[in-house]
Amino acid sequence: MAVFFVSYAHEDEAFARELCQELDSRGTSTWRDTVQLREGDHLPLEIVSALDRSTGFILLLSRDSLASGWVRLELGAALVRRAEDASFRLIPVILDDSPAPALLRSLFYIDGRALHAPIVAERISTVSRHAPAILPEGTVESVVRALEADQYSEAPNESAFGGWGKSYGRYLTVSFPDRPPKGVSTMDSVSATHFVVRGLLSAQRLGLNSSWQGRVQQLLVRARCYLNRHFDGVASGLIAITSQGERLRRDPRHSATFVKALAALKGEDADVLRRATEYAILRFQDDGDGRLATAAEVYHLTHVVQAHRHLRSDKLTDRKLTTIRKLVEHQLLSAAFDANCDGGPVRLLHEGGQPHMSLYYSWWVLDACGEQLSHSADGRVRTLVGELVSGLRQFGIKKANTGLGFPLALGGGADPGMTAQIGDVLLRLAPVESADHTARIAAFLKDSLPDAADGAYPYKFLLWAVPVFWERYLIAASLLS
Repeated sequence: MAVFFVSYAHEDEAFARELCQELDSRGTSTWRDTVQLREGDHLPLEIVSALDRSTGFILLLSRDSLASGWVRLELGAALVRRAEDASFRLIPVILDDSPAPALLRSLFYIDGRALHAPIVAERISTVSRHAPAILPEGTVESVVRALEADQYSEAPNESAFGGWGKSYGRYLTVSFPDRPPKGVSTMDSVSATHFVVRGLLSAQRLGLNSSWQGRVQQLLVRARCYLNRHFDGVASGLIAITSQGERLRRDPRHSATFVKALAALKGEDADVLRRATEYAILRFQDDGDGRLATAAEVYHLTHVVQAHRHLRSDKLTDRKLTTIRKLVEHQLLSAAFDANCDGGPVRLLHEGGQPHMSLYYSWWVLDACGEQLSHSADGRVRTLVGELVSGLRQFGIKKANTGLGFPLALGGGADPGMTAQIGDVLLRLAPVESADHTARIAAFLKDSLPDAADGAYPYKFLLWAVPVFWERYLIAASLLS
């Protein structure tokens, strides 16, 4: 049974008392000083003893608790306990606008400023029902092995570089089952490679041994070379084979994802990133291709250059960046529609000619710029983000083992790659509200990954999201569940 130590300032006692009553009524035991301490008890020793008996620590964070010496003492003891026991749970509950201490800023928290104690208690109870997360043995290694097998080059005999692509022989037949539409590349390689780079970097941080670390590093080196091969000095794009030889077809989305990938890999010439950034943003303004993925990646890039001035050319003025964001927001609002789901209509984003891929495009938009859209000055956009997150959750496919999977295309079966992608977005944008979903996603991935990585699963590049999900889930689950 979960037992939570509740730390609070006595000015917040009314909320603490109600929260403890609500948690106790839900089967989650609590400890707080006004109930358990007796006259004559030695407070510091009693705190340590209570923490030793507890499975988690709830901090009611307010200006009064930040000023309380006893709360600081309790928090310090809890942090020591957490360092000694990775399963010990730390849950800050924010009660006002006071800044959190530096040690707590990386934690997942519950924003209780506009919530009553029963709702806060329900969220804590939901996440406490799940056992501490453990990365299934061999997960990361199997993903790396699958990505090694899936890496390719347009030049078959060239081993110095290699990327990943969404080929018509496999992935793109799901997107376009009837025929290849005009203007869509047969290899969506730069954007696909940028996703895999993210996955490999997460894999490195998940504690591989030196041999596997070396294999990941080799993949990343080849990926960097592959990305640079798709840059012509002005922009990134896709390589087309013509009668005159290879020709790079510049593209704003691939230029944007090129910047994201090389920035994550670090060490790239800032001038290369600046030129690709300028092309992506200005080209989108002049001649946007109408695709949601392009709009989302460019929107994200406008915020990147706002924060990192060294990537910004003189042509990218504040006014121009604001104009482009409004264009993207208008496009997204126009693309929203009500999709049919078993629980009723839900909001997703629709791209012309591909209604069955609405879940995928909604995920891509949230993945690329969900955090930035959540802070838009337009309330309609902020509302849309919440609706899309809720919409994604509704399409989960329940599995017999309590797992939860998501389809790549509407009406399809549970897909491990898509499931990991959606799980990561839920953890980023709604970690508390989605705690039950992400725990069940972890159960699904644990069971489905062996067959997907080593079997006939056709979309192996999508497995990039598995280590990304697990890295974020392990952090969230160890602190919240």
